[in-house]
Amino acid sequence: MTTQTAVYLGNMVIFNDMTIREIAEKTGISKTWVHFNLMKLRDIDNDLFLAVRIRLENHNKMKHIKGGEATRRKYAGNQSK
Repeated sequence: MTTQTAVYLGNMVIFNDMTIREIAEKTGISKTWVHFNLMKLRDIDNDLFLAVRIRLENHNKMKHIKGGEATRRKYAGNQSK
């Protein structure tokens, strides 16, 4: 993988609003290698790296409930014991 590949993958995250998993499926590269190349952006293009990091963090916040919040919500209505 070259620096061009890292920039290409970073642009996929930003312009196509793709996650690491989606990029891995589309390109045939493992999720580990996609992540590794995206982390290379820190040394290649720091502005792109920060934009990718923010975009991926926002994806995680939208999709996942952290900690025990999901369990608390699941059993919130079952308090009648």
